[in-house]
Amino acid sequence: LFLNIQNTHGGKPSETFIGDFQVVSNIENGNFTYLYQFWYKQSFHNLSFLFGVHDLNADFNADDYCATFINSSFGIIPTIAANIPVPIFPKNALGIITRYDFSESIAFQTAIYDGDPGSLSGDLYNFDLSISNEQGVLSISELEVVNNKSNYLKGNYKFGFYYHTAEFINYNDTLNSVNCNYGLYFLGNQCLGQKSEDHSKGLKLFLQLGWTPAKYNFNDFYIGAGFNYIGLIPSRENDILGFGVAYAHVGYNYRKLAINSNRLLHETSIELTYKTQLSEWLYIQPDLQYIINPGANKDLNSALAGLTRIEIIF
Repeated sequence: LFLNIQNTHGGKPSETFIGDFQVVSNIENGNFTYLYQFWYKQSFHNLSFLFGVHDLNADFNADDYCATFINSSFGIIPTIAANIPVPIFPKNALGIITRYDFSESIAFQTAIYDGDPGSLSGDLYNFDLSISNEQGVLSISELEVVNNKSNYLKGNYKFGFYYHTAEFINYNDTLNSVNCNYGLYFLGNQCLGQKSEDHSKGLKLFLQLGWTPAKYNFNDFYIGAGFNYIGLIPSRENDILGFGVAYAHVGYNYRKLAINSNRLLHETSIELTYKTQLSEWLYIQPDLQYIINPGANKDLNSALAGLTRIEIIF
């Protein structure tokens, strides 16, 4: 049984200063105290079930290597987050998740969620768990393949599909609504150049891909890629250096119908970060991001954003 209550506070740099839709900080939210997750999980050998208020991104479209980064697209890709209502930070919804591990190398999980988690501005404490036909249903499935035969070449690969039954605008000339939206994604990470006996240090590469039909969506294609290097400095073996690029393309159908469509192209975020462990309980992470075409608008100036994140564990 898991209960998670959150408090967020502070400004919104992307909304106030930058205008990017990928969002430079994955904890940007404003001032709220609210129920974040409340679920029950039961396992039977290789089979597990989970029910309750749940963050989809805790189990789906998530990669450990990408978790180092601060930009939101490295957490959940924008072909999902920017196009459909989805239960992710900061507002989650009721869901049912089933997972089966066929072996140490292959697992499959699938879930059904309430189709619209809403917003904290309309439900301050996330206590409104009502369900209606108008919200539709979001279903998502993911196949995970793990390569653990070689310690030096460990890899993890995830293939996902999602389908939403709510009404969406059809940008294919008509602007009529359709009762579906869907997409595919792939996440992969690969270890290279291990430099420790337990193979936990060294170079680790990652790749994210997302696709969804351009006729229904603003962001129809996404690619993210980069690397982590753990223990680059011999005396700092737990520090993590990270570099990543997140490219989100605006669909042709949306551009064709949008006002000033010649200004809409793509948004590209480039992130360089270094997470250093000062003690067993204290981490500090300076972070630098350069955003090209914020909001996918080529008329907006590119932005340079500097952040520092402090993590305390107790």
